[in-house]
Amino acid sequence: MWVEWRYMRKRGIFGPTFLLLLMSLASLVGTLPGISGEPTTIIVPDHYSTIQEALDNANEGDTIFVRNGTYVETIVINRTVSLEGESQEGTVIRIPESERDIITITADNVTVQGFTIRGTGLNWQGIWIRSSHCLVDGNIIEHVREGVFLDGRAHSITDNVVTNNCIRNSDDCGVLVWSSTDNQIESNNITDNKWGVYFFSLGPKATRNLVENNQIINSINAGVVLDLHSSSNIIKRNRVSSNGWLGDTYMSGIVLNVQSVANQILYNKIDNNKRGIYQYYASSSNSIHHNSLTSNGVQVYHEDHPEYPSVNVWDTGYPTGGNYWSDYVGTDLFRGLYQNETGSDGIGDTPYIIDADNIDHYPLMNPYSPLPADVNEDLIVDIQDIALVALCFGSCPTHPRWDPVADVNRDNQINVIDTALVASKFGTKWTPL
Repeated sequence: MWVEWRYMRKRGIFGPTFLLLLMSLASLVGTLPGISGEPTTIIVPDHYSTIQEALDNANEGDTIFVRNGTYVETIVINRTVSLEGESQEGTVIRIPESERDIITITADNVTVQGFTIRGTGLNWQGIWIRSSHCLVDGNIIEHVREGVFLDGRAHSITDNVVTNNCIRNSDDCGVLVWSSTDNQIESNNITDNKWGVYFFSLGPKATRNLVENNQIINSINAGVVLDLHSSSNIIKRNRVSSNGWLGDTYMSGIVLNVQSVANQILYNKIDNNKRGIYQYYASSSNSIHHNSLTSNGVQVYHEDHPEYPSVNVWDTGYPTGGNYWSDYVGTDLFRGLYQNETGSDGIGDTPYIIDADNIDHYPLMNPYSPLPADVNEDLIVDIQDIALVALCFGSCPTHPRWDPVADVNRDNQINVIDTALVASKFGTKWTPL
């Protein structure tokens, strides 16, 4: 080698010609997917025939774009990449029958979007997340055991977002959250699963998670389960419907089980379930208000241990009130804190009694309807609502700062009109009338 090197120098090859050759090679290397140090886009099957091969050759920050087609493989994502399908229904990842999990994510800050992820019913996870800050967006996930499994058993995971997915026909859970915190499960259609969204705590708690604006329908056993110390979660603005009719456990829309405390269950439509809400064994200090419980077989089912009752809060006092109960038989002839003043106020004159420890003191006469300018739905228009609109100001649905709740006039843009609408209602409190 030394002879060849000395010969090249002697012959003058290290002149302009050699420099041009090096520049050409550098340019070529920069165009090869997975070689350049800069983030790039790798296309399957153009650059690699399988998704896993593309992932194995990707660098941190790369995007793997998958063209329409059916890909029969299991996938492990162990580096920070974006995995994007060409179209939700046209880009299909189907598992080989002998395998278990379809997509396993072990790296942080991974995105998976735009796929149909299809099992055979014998598999485990559609997407198994064992990391943090990941986004699962706009997928169809079907015929697996768990659609999405947020798995915090081995180590702490947090801040994952599961949004805009259709998760259906799972043999177990649509979404399973095990000992994981600060995750968001938003705007999904979670239908025809054994369980809809299931929180479970063993060791670290499943806490501070948000379940918002989902359709959770036709689960065999239950729609949303907060189990075994699952605490300080928010279940908000969901449609929880037609759950529990074919099941043998809990058989309810929303379940609070075994010391699940300090959760907030707010503004949900809980209808046509075998049991609306189930509470058991010291699941106390939960705030449950401004939900519409309609046409459930039993509105609230409680099966408490006599030494460990569940005692929850079912209203926010007067005048904002509690929940709407379709089987409430009281009247609204009076008003006021003690319901002894002449004139109706949208609140029942007598409490809705669940049991001796659980009473909605101010049941609503009509289903809850939000105050439009109350962006964060805390029943008052204040500086927090203006701050939320300001945070999203100038955005539209494709913008990273977009939040539909801040689009007060629903014109798909957040601008001075939305700010003015909130300002015009400043200081207004929600009331039933």
